[in-house]
Amino acid sequence: MLLAALAAGGVYAVNRVAALDTIFPGVTIDGTDTGNMTREQAAGMLESAGWEEKISAPLKVTSIGGYSFEVAPKTAGTGIPAAQLAEEAFACGRCEKPLDNFISYVKFLTGAETAAVSSGGRTADRGYVSECVDTAIAA
Repeated sequence: MLLAALAAGGVYAVNRVAALDTIFPGVTIDGTDTGNMTREQAAGMLESAGWEEKISAPLKVTSIGGYSFEVAPKTAGTGIPAAQLAEEAFACGRCEKPLDNFISYVKFLTGAETAAVSSGGRTADRGYVSECVDTAIAA
């Protein structure tokens, strides 16, 4: 009887974690804690903090040869929208298998595992950046 109750409790816990619509605890976006937030809350928090302005501001670049130009992060493919980062944070620790999700959740909950989603490290669109350089050289 006790074994059946434990098994039922385990199944309930696994299904409960599978149904969570919040980001696992211990997950950050660019250093900001988004654990236990919904995707919408995480995206809204980033937007309130000026995320759109951050990814829209042009980057000023000066080459070794002294040529200066600007690169727009969004156009270059490196300005990741807040909603996309929130989706990436939500995906941390999740997979198709409910039991694996439960194990990941427990690891995040206890601090045995953490995850950081970053807007950095994205590869820029080389064609667009080359056009910016060519325009600066032609000027």
